[in-house]
Amino acid sequence: MGIRAVAVFAVATLWAPVIAVADDSVTLAELSRGDQVRLRLTSGGKSVRGTLDAAGPDEIVVRPLDPARPPLRLSPQQMAKLEVVRGRRSHWVRGAVIGFVPGALFMGAAVLALSDCYRDCDETGEVLAYGLAGGAITGAVGALIGLAVKTDRWVLVQDRRPKVGLSLAPLKGGFRADLSLRF
Repeated sequence: MGIRAVAVFAVATLWAPVIAVADDSVTLAELSRGDQVRLRLTSGGKSVRGTLDAAGPDEIVVRPLDPARPPLRLSPQQMAKLEVVRGRRSHWVRGAVIGFVPGALFMGAAVLALSDCYRDCDETGEVLAYGLAGGAITGAVGALIGLAVKTDRWVLVQDRRPKVGLSLAPLKGGFRADLSLRF
């Protein structure tokens, strides 16, 4: 396997989880009292975050985080977007990508700067190989840091808008791309 194939495979492997779109939506019927929600209103685009008091097909009642504010009674037509917390998630993929880039650039530049060849030399393979190795090391450190950073996992409450999904997977001799449309 050549250097170019290794480089393409490494890039595809790092970016495939970022590109893949998972369908983690829930329906309005799956919501229950006490769920943490955030929503964006259709009028003015104002965002509200709070605790769900009641959810029905015609009305949603949300208690804002500020206890001084009264509960909001909203119809589904008044909401542009509704999300609910479903657990916690880590950011290891983002950490790996953020860590990979500076390590790859630094190692590639260092190999190029420390080279004995000044003119008419092709060191692309060597620079690329060391760049990938440096990126892999710093990418692993970034993934470990991202693994330690946990935030709420916000899941979209399903609406009737069309959805588009894309996934990319490396295969022997190429890549597989899947595109899904849902109406």
